Amino acid sequence: MSQAPKTSGKAIGSLVCSCIGIFVCGIILGIVGIVLGRSAIAEIDASGGTIGGRGLAQAGIIVGVIALVLSVIVIILYGLAAVAASAS
Repeated sequence: MSQAPKTSGKAIGSLVCSCIGIFVCGIILGIVGIVLGRSAIAEIDASGGTIGGRGLAQAGIIVGVIALVLSVIVIILYGLAAVAASAS
């Protein structure tokens, strides 16, 4: 009877950081989520099947990119609003 592989803590951390990054401090937490996700995938690939969680790591990377992009858009919109407010 074989046991299921242990889930990577980095993969879980990647997804958690990225999800929180959508709502709070997306630039920092989005980057952390992306870095942890990439590190988790490398760890999972090197484990030879003893560590799982590749899907969580991939989701963490994707959500981290979304959090990062949304944060940049919000910063640009705030900048444009500040310029428009000072011009009038």
